[in-house]
Amino acid sequence: MENKDIDEILEGMFTVLPVFRKRVLKISEDILRDQEISRPHFQIMKNLRSYGLCSMSDLGRLLSVSKPNVTTLVDKLVELNIVRRKFDDVDRRIINIELTEQGRDYFEKLLETLKVALSKSMKKFTKDDLALFKETINNMKALISRMIEEE
Repeated sequence: MENKDIDEILEGMFTVLPVFRKRVLKISEDILRDQEISRPHFQIMKNLRSYGLCSMSDLGRLLSVSKPNVTTLVDKLVELNIVRRKFDDVDRRIINIELTEQGRDYFEKLLETLKVALSKSMKKFTKDDLALFKETINNMKALISRMIEEE
């Protein structure tokens, strides 16, 4: 990769990402703060909804955080009765996490609130803008996946 490409990427990161964080991610941060949870808590719920039962190690890998940090996050969700711990039937050292019924309901309501807020913030977008935004997010996910694979 040429220096010019790196310069352009770096410039874009320091120009675009702070605005993205302030405009898009702030929406979720404000809503989640009102619910007394953080974005990583939301990500845990999202992953459990998508994958079902997950080990603490799996959650750490999915969130790119250490196992002790996952434990702290899960403790809060257990306290709120959003998730529960379940010991593996074969190996009791493995602790799996699953959403409770209350956690599923809570997540769905939270997700709907986030969708409404995001829709309001993008009300000026045309269909083409929305398609571009979606494509950009998908491209970023693919590129970040490649970066993570290399580690």
